[in-house]
Amino acid sequence: MQILNTANNENGFVLVASLMILMILVVLGIAAINTTTIEQQIAGNEKVAKDNFYNAEAAAQEGAQRLENENDSDNLRAKRSSFKWLFSGTDEDGFLDDPAEWQAIINDLLSGLNNSAISLVAIDKGVVKGKKSSSLKITSSSLYEYHLLGRATKNNGQKIIEIGYKKRF
Repeated sequence: MQILNTANNENGFVLVASLMILMILVVLGIAAINTTTIEQQIAGNEKVAKDNFYNAEAAAQEGAQRLENENDSDNLRAKRSSFKWLFSGTDEDGFLDDPAEWQAIINDLLSGLNNSAISLVAIDKGVVKGKKSSSLKITSSSLYEYHLLGRATKNNGQKIIEIGYKKRF
């Protein structure tokens, strides 16, 4: 009768070792796929954010260009303007400089738009304080301040850009 010494029996070791290595490689492969998927989502979100940022900035710059090219001073004043995107924001109209109220006014103005992907709102702040010219000078003019807001909402993202603009007329 032959006694088998199982302690020195190495039959099947290569199979077990290769299965362990295969399992490790599978786990590493799944981790790499998950990482790649997350990185693609991050890159996609970053692209949407950049697109919305640049579109909002372009809308605000478009407003500045429209104000710069306008020669009719009535169209530059919100109370007399034919521009539907120009609103009054002077203190006598109850416009406050409190950031919470400012944000509320921005949200109200932008939500009242036709929900297009890219929107423009300009707020006429009136004559810049301390820069009003004397009425005795015929050739003098006043410096007016505007806040231009560009908004872009695409692919479930939103960016709002605010730029200041001053024009003398």
